[in-house]
Amino acid sequence: MKKTLILAALAALVLTGCTDSTKYGKCIGILDKENPGLQYSVSTWNLVVDFLFSETVVVPVVGVLSEFKCPEGTIPAK
Repeated sequence: MKKTLILAALAALVLTGCTDSTKYGKCIGILDKENPGLQYSVSTWNLVVDFLFSETVVVPVVGVLSEFKCPEGTIPAK
């Protein structure tokens, strides 16, 4: 019973994956250039997934280089 529960929780985590876009656009990596018309914030969910899969090395590297910050809104015109 306990093994089945752990396996189901891990499967759900893997199937949810990282956030790769929002309604304002695609997420960017740590080295990518930000769009000056959008306001970005660090994706907490992506950081949690990167931390949980840190033993694989590949998942955190891909997460930081391609899905670190996600656009959360537009910057109002002055």
